Amino acid sequence: MARIFEENGFKVRRNFKFRGREMHEIDVFAEKGDDIFLVECKKWRRSVSRKVILKMKRRKEDFITNKRVHLLIVTLLPEARKEGEVFIVPVFALNSFLLEFHTL
Repeated sequence: MARIFEENGFKVRRNFKFRGREMHEIDVFAEKGDDIFLVECKKWRRSVSRKVILKMKRRKEDFITNKRVHLLIVTLLPEARKEGEVFIVPVFALNSFLLEFHTL
């Protein structure tokens, strides 16, 4: 996942840790211009855990910045979708998602 972000011009950090109200770890932190992606990588094939979605939202609340923060879960699921403010994207569609992101 990190390499796909890098190929799209993002500065990337893997296993990024930060402290807010609690300690957080993000699989991939990707930054480009005014956009930051907090990315979780999951091997899910069937459904998305509500617990992880809520955890992602807490991370965004604790991540203080003046940039736009986007939440992304990359999975093995067959279709892309959005749960509230969390994008859920299959790994095979990540590159096209990034190329089309600002038109969404």
